[in-house]
Amino acid sequence: MKTYPSNNKRKIRKEEAHNPTLLRRALLPRGALALATTLLAFCMVAGTLLASRGLHSLFLKSEGSLHAIGWNSNGQLGDGTTTDRNSPVQIASSGVTQIAAGTYHSLLLKTDGSLWAMGKNSSGQLGDGTTTDRNSPVQIVASGVKQIAAGYYHSLFLKSDGSLWAMGQNSSGQLGD
Repeated sequence: MKTYPSNNKRKIRKEEAHNPTLLRRALLPRGALALATTLLAFCMVAGTLLASRGLHSLFLKSEGSLHAIGWNSNGQLGDGTTTDRNSPVQIASSGVTQIAAGTYHSLLLKTDGSLWAMGKNSSGQLGDGTTTDRNSPVQIVASGVKQIAAGYYHSLFLKSDGSLWAMGQNSSGQLGD
């Protein structure tokens, strides 16, 4: 199998895309199998939701606790550091209802409708009015948020009044304005 490395991504040939075994090998770099096994074991707990993008993952357990694992170069795990984690670390003990993982940032929605963000902020994707990276969750909206989504360098949220808000990079019109 021939792969083409480019910024930790691999181009997959057409014949590989139709063969799950080859696809799995193309997408999992060496050492990733142990991490993937850890992630799956953690998610097998009843009521656990997973959000993953890039090289980090978030886990929301049924009681509202938030856990994170993976690459943390910009603080996207939200544990107050930029230390990579190869086992889950707890970020919040309760009160989280939704999670979204961007490529280098993360969002969380709490039961009170408040929106929190952490990680890379070079394009303002955290929505805190700065371009400063955050390694701990910072509150973006105090209340009224109903749904969240995170993209590559942008974030979206839907408020309970039906209004849609977007922040971050808009080089391809992803913010919709």
